Amino acid sequence: LEDLLWAIVDNIGNILGYDDCVIYLVQRDVLVQVAAFGIKNPCDRQLLEQIEIPIGQGIVGSVAQTGKAEIIKDITKDSRYIHDQYLGQSELTIPVIFEGQVIAIIDSESETKGHYNQKDLAFLQIIANIAAPRIASAIYFRDLRQAQSELLNVNRALKHKMVELKENQDSLIQAEKMASVGLLASGIAHEINNPLSFSISNLSTLKQYLSEIKDTNTALLHCDGLPQGAKDIITGDHYQYILNDVADLTTETEQGLNRAKQIVSELTGYVRKDDGEITLLDVNQVLHSSLSLLNGELTQKVKVSLDLELVPKVLGSERKLTQVFMNII
Repeated sequence: LEDLLWAIVDNIGNILGYDDCVIYLVQRDVLVQVAAFGIKNPCDRQLLEQIEIPIGQGIVGSVAQTGKAEIIKDITKDSRYIHDQYLGQSELTIPVIFEGQVIAIIDSESETKGHYNQKDLAFLQIIANIAAPRIASAIYFRDLRQAQSELLNVNRALKHKMVELKENQDSLIQAEKMASVGLLASGIAHEINNPLSFSISNLSTLKQYLSEIKDTNTALLHCDGLPQGAKDIITGDHYQYILNDVADLTTETEQGLNRAKQIVSELTGYVRKDDGEITLLDVNQVLHSSLSLLNGELTQKVKVSLDLELVPKVLGSERKLTQVFMNII
């Protein structure tokens, strides 16, 4: 489009010998200077103080509005004239019409009055008619390229938004999974906690019974009339080994069950804590809880040694800090 318009004004100015020639393009409701020959073009393809004229104003705007060419023999007698760099005495203004619509204006001014006649008007109108479909085509391709560029930018933005949406969707799905796992873990922990509690309670009772059995055995040994065979059984190595081993097994089992109960309790607390819950917490205690949750992972692989000092409580999210410790460990 730019090449075409500058070629038109250059040929009109040079071949027809005009002092001045300017082409205006219709852009919405205004006429915009886009190419010129003469004083308006001081350097190659540069416009001196480009102006815009609303359609309907000035001689150029009137021709754009009516679609009819005009010859102004004496500009000083026409109140519509809008002053520009070139102060002409007469003016020839031709509409460029395509499919019934004015798409551009070719305007020429002369430094002498009455310079233009009907032959100039007819000849310049022929040029405008020949140029009209070419200018319209160039405008179409310019607009098409702009539309394609805008569409490309929109597509890029859309792809970016789709990537963001996919990431957000993945995050939401992961959050839902974690929430489901949390609910499942909480339910399982609750179900495990009940049998653990009564198992620990039963073991405690069993330890009391075992103590009473030992006391009863001691009383029997000091009881008169107890057959020697019975004494030999009670004091026998095998029987004493069983009594001692039952005591050790009971203690170890109780410790294991208490350990399991502690892990279940910490797991339940970890699952139930809200991500956004900020509370005063003991960092050392959080670290201990984290190690408890990971005890099964660490037992066969590494040896953990803690050297912790007392630290003041801090504001934070226990759940998030637990996760940080677990990830690091």
